[in-house]
Amino acid sequence: MASSNNGGKAAKSVWLDFQHSCAVPLSRFASRAFFFFIVVLVLTFIRIDTSYAGKNTSIVVIANQGVHEKSLTLGAVRSIFGMRLRSWKRDLPIRVFVFNDYNPVHIEFSKKVLGVFPHQLRWSWDRLVYSGTGQAPTYVKSAEEMLESVKNTPGAIGYINRDREHGFVKELPVTND
Repeated sequence: MASSNNGGKAAKSVWLDFQHSCAVPLSRFASRAFFFFIVVLVLTFIRIDTSYAGKNTSIVVIANQGVHEKSLTLGAVRSIFGMRLRSWKRDLPIRVFVFNDYNPVHIEFSKKVLGVFPHQLRWSWDRLVYSGTGQAPTYVKSAEEMLESVKNTPGAIGYINRDREHGFVKELPVTND
């Protein structure tokens, strides 16, 4: 009988060691699952709604008078400002003009029209530049400089406030795909 008690204690000891060794991985799994749940929850609430991109915004896309397009699809605008689309239909090179990341007009354009945060847009431009596969857009400092640059550069595109007078450049309405 003494041997069966000893065997029982040994079995009990092995069970406790097994529980202890499983507690650590289970705890790591639980903390990772909780972290994943929190990330998904936060992203659900802070995502940018792109279903209405381009609507209810005070920003207009402008282009040089030599650009023959009458309007652009949302996909085309995203490709142009993402620096992936590099020429117009008639082989005229596209020259993109933008404000810096902290300009309120650029923030609204990035979020409401393109559906991305300004820093995400800059990261994609930096990736093109540093990989040698493309170039970044040209930065302007003011609405006046934006209008002058777009007006005087063949194939140019940019954006400004809707209430801003822009008689010497062409307004390109953005339509959903």
